[in-house]
Amino acid sequence: MEGERTEIFEFTSGLHEASKARIVLYIAGDVFTLGLAELIFWPMELAVLDGSQGRAVVTYGQDNIVKLINVTKKDGTPWE
Repeated sequence: MEGERTEIFEFTSGLHEASKARIVLYIAGDVFTLGLAELIFWPMELAVLDGSQGRAVVTYGQDNIVKLINVTKKDGTPWE
């Protein structure tokens, strides 16, 4: 419709299935190594626990208020 605009946002979901379990690992590692565990955990998280790629298509009305949001995986399949 006239005056509407659509924007597409791509994102990485930070919630991985192992998110809850890694909290305990991070706390224990930080306590026992006085924070040095971050040198191992942070690169490991970037490599292994990368989350899910997604896309959000947002349609704004003439008044710049969101009318519709459609969130899918990056390949277009429904987000579950």
